Amino acid sequence: MQEVSKVGVDLLFCLIIGFLIIQASNSAQQNEELINSLSAESARISANSLK
Repeated sequence: MQEVSKVGVDLLFCLIIGFLIIQASNSAQQNEELINSLSAESARISANSLK
C-alpha cells in the first residue's frame, strides 16, 4: 500500500511542477517540449518506484 501511495505522490509532484512550468512559459512550442519531457520523467519516476 505504501508503494502505491509513493507513486501517487511522485506523479502528483510531477504534475504540479509541470503545470507551474507550463503556466510560466509563453511559447506553444516550448510548452509541447516541456509536456513531452515531463511525461517521460513522470514515467521514469513511476518505473523506479515500482522496482
